[in-house]
Amino acid sequence: MRAPETVVVPFANDNPIMNHHTSYQGIGGNQPGTPGGQLKASVHEDLIRSHAANLRLFRQLEKVSGDRGSPRFEIFATFAAMIGKTNLAKDLLKEVALQLTDHYTEEEAAAVARILFEDRFGFTRTSMALDPYLRISESGIVRLHKDLRKLKSGMPVQYVTGNARFCGLSFRVEPGILIPRQETEELVKLCAEALCDLNEPMVIDFCTGSGAIAVAIKKSFPASHVFATDYQAGILEIASYNALKNNVVIDYFQHDLLTGELPASLSHFDLVVSNPPYIPESFKADLAVQVKDFEPSAALFVPDGDPVCFYRRLAEYSMEILRPGGVLLVETDHRYNASVAGLFSAAGFGSVASLTDLSGKERFVTAMKNLN
Repeated sequence: MRAPETVVVPFANDNPIMNHHTSYQGIGGNQPGTPGGQLKASVHEDLIRSHAANLRLFRQLEKVSGDRGSPRFEIFATFAAMIGKTNLAKDLLKEVALQLTDHYTEEEAAAVARILFEDRFGFTRTSMALDPYLRISESGIVRLHKDLRKLKSGMPVQYVTGNARFCGLSFRVEPGILIPRQETEELVKLCAEALCDLNEPMVIDFCTGSGAIAVAIKKSFPASHVFATDYQAGILEIASYNALKNNVVIDYFQHDLLTGELPASLSHFDLVVSNPPYIPESFKADLAVQVKDFEPSAALFVPDGDPVCFYRRLAEYSMEILRPGGVLLVETDHRYNASVAGLFSAAGFGSVASLTDLSGKERFVTAMKNLN
C-alpha cells in the first residue's frame, strides 16, 4: 500500500515567523542592498534552515517506523502529516487524543494525552491555555511519535512515561509494578482517619508494589514509623526509589504474604493496610487490554477456587502483630467484599464494616482487634 503524501512545511527552531512563511513577499523587492531585501534574504535563509530541520525530523521518525505498509508506518505517516502542519503543543495534543480514540473513549483519550504531555514536556492544560504558542522541539516530536506507537499498542500511559500520580505525589512505575489506582487513594484517606489521633503510629503495608500507600501515609504522618513488604526484591527496589523520590523513610523488607513468616520483632502495630491481589482468574478476559496484557498478573489475580486467600493470611498476621485496638484496613473486589468482612469477623475481629468507594461499590473492609 502506498504511503500518504507528506508535505513538510516550516515550523522548526521555535521561530514565530515560521508559521507565517509567506510574510516576506513584497517586502523591499529583490534588491539585496535595501533593508527590505536584506529582511527578505534573512527570512529566506530561515525558511531553508527550517525545511532542512523538518526533513531531518522526517528521516528520524521514518527510521523508527518499520516498513512502508506496516501498521507502525501508518502511524508514522499520519503523524508526519500532522507535524508537517504545526509543532504547537496544543495542536499536537489534540491530534494525539484523536489518534487514541480507537483504543479509548473520547474522554479517556483526552485524559491520556494530557498525562503524556504533562509528564513528557511539563505542559499542563493550564500552561498551554496561558501560552498557546508553546512548541515541541524536534527531539520531543520524535519521542512523542514513539510514545504514541506504544499507546496504540495498548500500553498504559504510566508505563510509557514511567510515572504515576497518587495522592498528589509522583511515583516511578514500570512493567512488573502495579499502577496505583484512584480508588486506592480512598483507602489512604481511611488510613488517615484511623491514625489521626495517634502521635507516632506504627503502620505496615502488605503487598506494597510501587510503595504508593506507604509513602502517602508517611507524607501525611511524618512522625509515623512505616514498614512495607512485597514478595520480590525488584519490586522493593522500585518502592525504595519512590520513598527516596518523595523524601520519606520507609522500612522495606521482602516477604511473601501467602507463604512467608514475619520477623518475631514485628509487633504492636496501630494499622495494618493492604491492597492485595483480588481479581479471580476467570474475570481476566473482561478486563481492558491495558490491564490484562500489560500489568503484572501476580499483583492482580487470585485462584477462582480461593479468591480471598490473601485476606485470610492478612487476618492471621494482623491478629499477631496489631496492638489491642489496632485497625486492619483492606481494599477488595466489590463482589467479594462481604466474604472478606465475614472472614475478619470469624477470625475474631470486632467493629468489622464494609465501606463504599466514590462510585458506591463496597470496596473496603475495616476491622479492629478487640481490646480484651
